[in-house]
Amino acid sequence: MSNRLARLSLAAFVVYGSWAAFANHGHGAWVAGRALLGQGLSSATTTLLIGGLVELLSRRLGATSAALLAATATACFHAAVNLLLGTPELLRTIAPSVVVGYAFALAYAVGVTRASAGSANACPEPGDAG
Repeated sequence: MSNRLARLSLAAFVVYGSWAAFANHGHGAWVAGRALLGQGLSSATTTLLIGGLVELLSRRLGATSAALLAATATACFHAAVNLLLGTPELLRTIAPSVVVGYAFALAYAVGVTRASAGSANACPEPGDAG
């Protein structure tokens, strides 16, 4: 795992875990803390998964389809984690992660497409067999 991806995952844990705690604080500290951990871990995990899924699926499905599929899969993951935890404010809890997840997946897909196009048009390095 790259340092950049690790930092993004840590940031996702802090930002979306904090949001989940805020969204559920009216139900008591225990519920807010459980929501923080559940959504924080879920967001950190899905940040890692979106990149891998887009890279894996874009070769077969195209970048846009891969991004939409990856974001939808991670939205379902967020919902499942919070349903299992009994998070009372489910939609308020997962909405920011889901919306940003779609934007992140689409932006990542654009980057993958550009990187693929750039490597296909790249000139061989001196000394490369061709």
